[in-house]
Amino acid sequence: MLQAASLPPIPGRSRDSDCIEVTSRRTTTYKTAKISPSNPKFYHPPPIVMSITIRQYTEPDFEFLFAAFNSCVEWLASKGLEGQWGAEPWGASTKERLRVKIPKEAANGARQWIAEIDGEPVGYLDITPFRPDYLPASATEEKPGSETFVKNLVVHRKFVGRGVGEFLLQFAKRIAVEEKTVWLRLDCWRGPAGKDGLVRYYEGHGFVRAREFVNPPKEDGEEEWPGQLLEIKVSEIKTELE
Repeated sequence: MLQAASLPPIPGRSRDSDCIEVTSRRTTTYKTAKISPSNPKFYHPPPIVMSITIRQYTEPDFEFLFAAFNSCVEWLASKGLEGQWGAEPWGASTKERLRVKIPKEAANGARQWIAEIDGEPVGYLDITPFRPDYLPASATEEKPGSETFVKNLVVHRKFVGRGVGEFLLQFAKRIAVEEKTVWLRLDCWRGPAGKDGLVRYYEGHGFVRAREFVNPPKEDGEEEWPGQLLEIKVSEIKTELE
């Protein structure tokens, strides 16, 4: 990916505008080199390395997690996609419900992780051995077999574009392979025609559409929303990761 950047001048040249930033992306590491389009020789400064790491979620991470959710809420609302998480930032009541929900799900078997870049939290992932209660049973019973389910994958908007989502999906795939389940599944909000970018994002990472569903309104005020179940066979993941 080529991206214009304002960088220190290449030795022997005087214009920053002659520099182009070239980013080489790998699953967990990013290295940057600078070249001049008018000079075929590469200029190799000391590499800038950004490593994404992952660790278990702990209670002090909650403030980051809530901020990450809200960054997504605000961004979606700015794009006219209020149907997923609402049009306004989540308030105190939603925060407290989430604060109670996270450890409760962990006690029921959910595994929760935090992705970091240089020690700073950037994303959150939780994987469960059970199907979310809003997903109709028939959605998975048509294709029997054990499953690993990605319940939440959230990247703070400040860190979008750095491969954090891809990193977390790869981590989830490795978990499914290690557990030797038949399916890795996840669900997401299904936007109207032309606004289904989230579904297409997961398709770009090997998942296929299994079926559509509608999450009914909840007593806590959550509105009805259209969803999409996606899945990938773990046997196919093995080939992908080899």
